[in-house]
Amino acid sequence: MSGRPADSVSIVGTDPTSGATVRWGARTVVPAASVFKLTLLECYLLSNQERGQQPGYGAPDALTAMIENSDNDAADRVYAALGGDNGVSSRMGRLDLSATVLGPVTNGGCPPPLARIKRHC
Repeated sequence: MSGRPADSVSIVGTDPTSGATVRWGARTVVPAASVFKLTLLECYLLSNQERGQQPGYGAPDALTAMIENSDNDAADRVYAALGGDNGVSSRMGRLDLSATVLGPVTNGGCPPPLARIKRHC
């Protein structure tokens, strides 16, 4: 990771068959920023599945803009539709995303709620 500040990258991979895990910098807390939009999408799809709704039902434009254009305003709408901190945290738990947690603002360049997301393992 030449040229990157120390502790700016954290990588973890797990083989689903064997359960073997490899880690590098895995104890380092780093802001997830736009990568968290994928987690929001997963949470939204889970919510639709639990309600027996089609994928994307209720917010297809926001979901598309959030993923295709990395639109932070759209991500804010999806975050709010999921119930904010409590709704997103609950769904993350049901998706077994225990290493991704909501945290205090650590990245001044990113608008809330994305600035509030921290990834750690």
